[in-house]
Amino acid sequence: QNIATGASLLFGNGGDDGEDVFSVAVSFASKHMRSRGHFVAVSKTPNIDDFPQRLRSWWTGTCKGSAQVFRGPPVGAQEYMPTAISSGVEPIRYQQALREQGIYSLSQILLFIRLGKGGKNSENQDDSTVLDI
Repeated sequence: QNIATGASLLFGNGGDDGEDVFSVAVSFASKHMRSRGHFVAVSKTPNIDDFPQRLRSWWTGTCKGSAQVFRGPPVGAQEYMPTAISSGVEPIRYQQALREQGIYSLSQILLFIRLGKGGKNSENQDDSTVLDI
């Protein structure tokens, strides 16, 4: 849909759901990180419940590691408006684009990936998830 409100979240540059650049960065890291390597990223992530599956699909290298995802509370897509509104049409089109892409929530995340022995897949009390990748 290439919708960017106030040019702050440039989903138009990151693909329809905003994750094209993020997925390429994770895939690149999976192929080029060395032992004891780390990858850290901050993102506004759609549909956080589905993120572990997406992350595993992006991890295309042969090295093994673990990912820890710290997340903020999901904000319903129908409630989400990231910046000041520049026109009356903008919020309508933005919400329509989110619905059409199947985005039902957005969450702020901090992703931390390290190589080596994987951790135990788990949900933690500190709103983080640990995944083997």
